[in-house]
Amino acid sequence: MWAGPLANLTPGHQDLYVNFRNEDRAPLLFIAGGEDNLMPPAVNQSNAKHYRTNSATDYKEFPGRSHYTVGQDGWEEVADYALEWAEEHAKHPAACVEGELRSTNPNPGYPFPHPVHLGS
Repeated sequence: MWAGPLANLTPGHQDLYVNFRNEDRAPLLFIAGGEDNLMPPAVNQSNAKHYRTNSATDYKEFPGRSHYTVGQDGWEEVADYALEWAEEHAKHPAACVEGELRSTNPNPGYPFPHPVHLGS
């Protein structure tokens, strides 16, 4: 509980330490809604700049979208962009079988074993 508030008062690396220069990390995509008041685009842009290394780090802003980017109408545009970006930057791309994209994840339903329905 106190790790966050005390992190600035205790010298050295803490539990909440982030190694922004980690060259071995996975590709990282920051997605922002242009009308997000909880995590404004400027904060997302700043975060992306902190992570700039030789590992892929990108920022994409979707104008007119709120913090609930993938819960709004037209969420497919955001999901398609994220999926295409992930496939482009994947070290081990998903396998194509009979023209269908199949995940190489041993637990393909994780984290949502059943379809998730948003809204009414």
